[in-house]
Amino acid sequence: MRRARDLYRERRDKLVLRLNAEFANRLKIVVPSGGLALWAHSSEAVDTEKWANEAHRMGVRIAPSSAYLLNGSVRGGIRLGFAALGDEELATVAATLR
Repeated sequence: MRRARDLYRERRDKLVLRLNAEFANRLKIVVPSGGLALWAHSSEAVDTEKWANEAHRMGVRIAPSSAYLLNGSVRGGIRLGFAALGDEELATVAATLR
């Protein structure tokens, strides 16, 4: 169990570093203390549903925050899972989302 936690923490931290490198101050990343996904919020007006669809077309799956709300009214946030991603895939995610 501890090895799994350490592995997921390492993957989370690598994704956060890569996203920060790609997006600088344009994304506010919420770093969870646990779990298998993180949330990022755009500092710009972004249609996250369109962004998620475009990323999916390019082979990267992200979920817009509106997918997790009853009324779907909040925009600007995305949920990124990292648990199943290796180093190369983490790099691909960050570069593709750019």
